[in-house]
Amino acid sequence: MEKLSSPTTPSPLAKGTSKFKNMKYMSQKEANEVLEFYENRLMSIDDVTYAAVVENTVKTSSGEENFGYKLEIGTSSKEIVIIDSSIKPFNAYIGNWGENKIPEYLPVPSEYRQYLNYSYKIKSKKNSNYNLKIKNNRFSSQVYVKKIEFRDYEYKKQSNLNNRVNDPLLHTTNGTNESDINTDKKWIDYALGGQPIKTESGNPGTLGGVFQLLEFPNKLFGISNWHVIAGKTALLGQDTYSYGDNVVRGELFWHNMDIEREVGFISFNNETVKEYRLKYGENNLMWTVEAPKIGMPVFQNGYGRGKNKSVENEGKIISINATIKNRDPLFPNKIKIFRHQLLIERIHNGGDSGALVFKKKNDDMPPVAIGLLFAEEAQWIAVDPDSQSTTRCFSVANNLSRIFNYSFPLKQEVYKRTETGPTFNGDIHTSLIDRFTLSENLNLDFINNHNQ
Repeated sequence: MEKLSSPTTPSPLAKGTSKFKNMKYMSQKEANEVLEFYENRLMSIDDVTYAAVVENTVKTSSGEENFGYKLEIGTSSKEIVIIDSSIKPFNAYIGNWGENKIPEYLPVPSEYRQYLNYSYKIKSKKNSNYNLKIKNNRFSSQVYVKKIEFRDYEYKKQSNLNNRVNDPLLHTTNGTNESDINTDKKWIDYALGGQPIKTESGNPGTLGGVFQLLEFPNKLFGISNWHVIAGKTALLGQDTYSYGDNVVRGELFWHNMDIEREVGFISFNNETVKEYRLKYGENNLMWTVEAPKIGMPVFQNGYGRGKNKSVENEGKIISINATIKNRDPLFPNKIKIFRHQLLIERIHNGGDSGALVFKKKNDDMPPVAIGLLFAEEAQWIAVDPDSQSTTRCFSVANNLSRIFNYSFPLKQEVYKRTETGPTFNGDIHTSLIDRFTLSENLNLDFINNHNQ
């Protein structure tokens, strides 16, 4: 591997694209390692809103060319955070960056540790401590860091800034509530992936999809977001409602709002299962899961898209490994950090929380889903330093490969309905599971013989 310029050398971007042709930039694996190692330090900076592994695409005389991968850092102001080219590799490695500064290049940890083992001389002092001296500032691999500046014009006007996609503020036009739903239309007649769902008193979001699990063959489930069908006061087994007719559709089976997921499952009641079977049959409800890739074209058809087509519902994936700060009054601390998220070109409208993100141009059936839409950067306006007038707005999605067909590091607690009722009044029966395996074939025959 050819060596990159050291952090004391001006960025190749500043010297023109010809410098790139003889340079080998980082692999995606190395860029992921850099984010994993430095994200603690990066996210400790209050003004940093996200850090993501993205393609290092550069405009050349022959068009856009990809020179490996880099880190993209989102900030909430232009002045506070500085990308500093003078920070030396060792200080970058140990996190000694100074206040509100980020190194322009970050050493790849595994390679830099080897360099330290080779290059440092360890000398014993009288007090038995060690004195470490670095030979030089060069090493084999570094990841270039680019800052994307964000300015939030609404932040000063609002006490709470929401990033969730079904932010109620997005349901208004000129201060007047929109007609959110066609009251003459039956809930079951809304398009699959676009049915509005909610808790008894919550704001509506999207029921992203219907599915079965191998672990629970006698149930039919639906998927949405934690903040749509659960929330901080949620109890497993609580009722979930269709929006508009306010009919109970099922019970909260599982919910998770951890460092990687913002998700909930509904276990549908018998009446809703019968409606789905009569309307669609088993085959038309099917979908599968695939791992996402950077640049993959995707789309979504959430409830918000159905009532407002002013925003494009198709785009491409910008990053499959983003660490973000998300704001929502429902979160215990109002702001929460999520890891391993998908950043997608804006494809959302208000009400699209919980929509599945599907792979575009997929001629195979069933459709292929890759993400669960849950957050936005709609309030942020981005200014790209390398462009005169670039604006950016992201949709954020959980990676479905970390929800389905995935062995959870910690067992998950799910709702267990009992025929005899609770042992004590108010008790909620639960069981444990460590995996949700998506069934490849739907079979709803259980509705004829069993109660859910």
